[in-house]
Amino acid sequence: MNPKNKIQNKVLALSKRLPSLTDNQKQLAYKRCLSNYYVVSRKSVFCLECGHKWNDETIVSLTPNQCVCPICSKSLIYSKSYSPQMKESEYVALLTTKDDFQVVRFFFITKYYKKLQQPSFSDSEVMQHWIHKDGTVTFLQKSTNAQTIYYDCWKFESNLTCKGNIGRDLLRNNTTPYMFFPKVKILPWLCRNGFDGIFHDIVPYKLISSLLSDSLVETLFKAELFHVVRYYLQGDSSKNRIIKHWPSIKICIRHGYNILDVNMWIDYLDLLSHFGKDTHNAFYVCPEDLFFAHDRLVRKRNEEIKKEKEIDRKRKIEENQKLYFQRMQSFLELTFGDSLIKIEPLKSVQEFEKEGEALNHCVFTNEYYLESDSLILSARIDDTPIETIEVSLSQLSVQQCHGRCNRNTKYHNRILDLVNNNMHLIERCVNVAV
Repeated sequence: MNPKNKIQNKVLALSKRLPSLTDNQKQLAYKRCLSNYYVVSRKSVFCLECGHKWNDETIVSLTPNQCVCPICSKSLIYSKSYSPQMKESEYVALLTTKDDFQVVRFFFITKYYKKLQQPSFSDSEVMQHWIHKDGTVTFLQKSTNAQTIYYDCWKFESNLTCKGNIGRDLLRNNTTPYMFFPKVKILPWLCRNGFDGIFHDIVPYKLISSLLSDSLVETLFKAELFHVVRYYLQGDSSKNRIIKHWPSIKICIRHGYNILDVNMWIDYLDLLSHFGKDTHNAFYVCPEDLFFAHDRLVRKRNEEIKKEKEIDRKRKIEENQKLYFQRMQSFLELTFGDSLIKIEPLKSVQEFEKEGEALNHCVFTNEYYLESDSLILSARIDDTPIETIEVSLSQLSVQQCHGRCNRNTKYHNRILDLVNNNMHLIERCVNVAV
């Protein structure tokens, strides 16, 4: 995309003046981010670091997770599969400044492994995020191969050009690097607002832009409520919920209360409001045992729902079902999974109710089916719900994923990988809906 304004023209000109990575920086990235492997083949052990080959019956028979090469003395990780195209890649980032811009530079580094040879390396700068001191962001990216399900198949020979922040560009811009180089340069305005170079697993450009333009984020960050900042920046729905309960959050800040599970705490406040409790009172806002307090109100709310007249409850469900069906038509056929787990949307308000009862959480009682930015998925084994997932449609990211009583199951990471690896299917449904 060609530059459309003075800012974009200026950014492109400044970008060309940025220095390349030094050899020391490259070696640091390769060492910290990429693994050292060994493989076993034909009763021999191959070190993929120095190319050494040796025989060790113990390693061949037991294939331990780690071993030490007798020649290069490096600790090696066992790789179950090997091919001549074996490689490993990661993103690393450099935080620097240029004029009035805070710049986040993303590099894609790759290590190529081959038996009986030392590994080779490559690196390429694939993205730059230029954040002006007023919080506006200009995105530069290299081109990608569009004929693939993956969103980061880079064309390394292309140049950095201006990009937007929707669709697959959004997924690329939301990349969190494996590491930042230790030497950083930070705008004085950013230091003033509490930033010290640590992102706390928050998307870099979102955090920097918000710290420069949003006083609410600045307050949360200085109070070290990093979980709340991360939740606030996930999407429009989570942002609105934080704004709604901002007076209660200020009470937490004054009392030094650390909100570790933001989703559960916000749901708990919604339940407090429903039952007419004082959400400006620290006794209610800062419970010692959040899980117990939340679970007690969920049970109370469920009992209240059951006591409602059946005809009124059915009428409400029918009305909400019509609205939900209209919004979710393009998602109703969505399904994916693996050999064990199947993931699909909740297709009716009745399914929300069954899911909430089966897993004892508030997906039904807090009316998640009315959240216009949320897609609610159910992860199931043999048609039995194990975890419920909320995906932000505006950000194409998982907002929360919990099992029974808002706790994670042993399949939690597997479920998150399945959702993230199939996010392109959700994106396709979003585009159809639009």
